[in-house]
Amino acid sequence: MGVFKRELSQEFIDALNELYKDQNSFWHKMVIDPELFIAFRYNYISIYLNGQSISELSFPNKRIRGKIHKKYLGINEETYAYTEGEKILEEDSRIKSLADLAQIKENIKKHFGAEKVNSYNEILNGDNNILDVEAVFVNNRIPNPIAHKDYEQSKIDYVGLEYNQTNDLKLVFYEAKLFGNPEIRSTTRPKVLDQILRYERTIEQHRDEIVIAYDNVRQYLNELHISDNGNFRDNKMLSENISIDFKPRLIIFGIDRNKDSDMHIQNLKKELGDKRVILKHQKKPYD
Repeated sequence: MGVFKRELSQEFIDALNELYKDQNSFWHKMVIDPELFIAFRYNYISIYLNGQSISELSFPNKRIRGKIHKKYLGINEETYAYTEGEKILEEDSRIKSLADLAQIKENIKKHFGAEKVNSYNEILNGDNNILDVEAVFVNNRIPNPIAHKDYEQSKIDYVGLEYNQTNDLKLVFYEAKLFGNPEIRSTTRPKVLDQILRYERTIEQHRDEIVIAYDNVRQYLNELHISDNGNFRDNKMLSENISIDFKPRLIIFGIDRNKDSDMHIQNLKKELGDKRVILKHQKKPYD
């Protein structure tokens, strides 16, 4: 089984904080941008805009390096460009710096997928206190895996914090689907149920690692001033003890208000329970 980690070196944190002091730096702009979500990984950071990764930042050889997909730089190639500090090391790119965040965001918006846009807008701008997006858990199929086919992966859309009925602070895992997604619709057994059950097993397998990882994430939100800029809604959650809710929730987007009794929705509620199936209705112009 793979190890699940969220961990940055102190030197990396210090270098980012030094950049943050400069209001014109790309990192300062990223931290204060309300449209962006900063996700911590193992020795690197991913920056998201509505489900699309703007860049990944790491700290090899004690220097901040990054990578960004060339299509987000206006280059018609399915490969990545690399950065050193804010400088984009790609001769064909008209965008020369990560600090040109507005232009990069405009390019990224041309590649949005409907499901991710809907879910990110609803979740990240809602009342949920989200710690992570696209959390990947790896379970090895063979003792010494080499290729991707040797792994079993679970990629969970969101990890957030919630108080339960007894006021205990819990890590909660969410899977998000559009109402029209065929994975939630079946006359027998929808595929999403097996996906949720796989997530349950995965969370249980990684339980100790998960708590350590998200304790680290909460620390980084404070240390890197991300929580100072309103990008986490309830800062008291960043210092309380946490435990895990082992029952992932299913969020369904884009559903008409008159479709709550839909057969597929009712089948999902029967399997998972009403509280684990969360409906997000289509917004009307007058909403």
